Amino acid sequence: MTMTSYPYRVVTDGLGFPEGPVVRPDGSVIVCEIKNRCLTTVFPDGSKEVLLRLDGAPNGAAVGRDGALYICNNGDGFAWGDPGGVTQPVGGNPAFSGGRIERIDLDTLVVTELYRTIGGHDLLMPNDIVIDRDGGLWFTDHGTRTPRSFIHGGLYYGKP
Repeated sequence: MTMTSYPYRVVTDGLGFPEGPVVRPDGSVIVCEIKNRCLTTVFPDGSKEVLLRLDGAPNGAAVGRDGALYICNNGDGFAWGDPGGVTQPVGGNPAFSGGRIERIDLDTLVVTELYRTIGGHDLLMPNDIVIDRDGGLWFTDHGTRTPRSFIHGGLYYGKP
């Protein structure tokens, strides 16, 4: 069976490299628009609304036990390009502000920075996050590239 044989429906388009979808009780989905450095709500009818613009760039999201949204912010570490007509990261961004984990109160949209370092190591470009049954935060950091090297990240655990 080929990919084209599966039925699908485009809900919306025009997003800036969306990742980290979080389904909300009302059927909407919050996505991290990495390239556009914002969180966007996509409604079931396909309409969309920017929920919050962030310093850095949101890369992954999950709702915690407290109802807040926890974000992997990659610090806007990507430079963007369109090689082959496909928008994608093409290198490092000189304006990189440092990776971090943030908590967003969905009622007030107040952003609180939780972590920039773990065990004495700076976070580079946190990527994906999940919340465990105890409310703990599991997240990845895929590292970063320089013109001459690759700095590895890791898998981390923290409490909100």
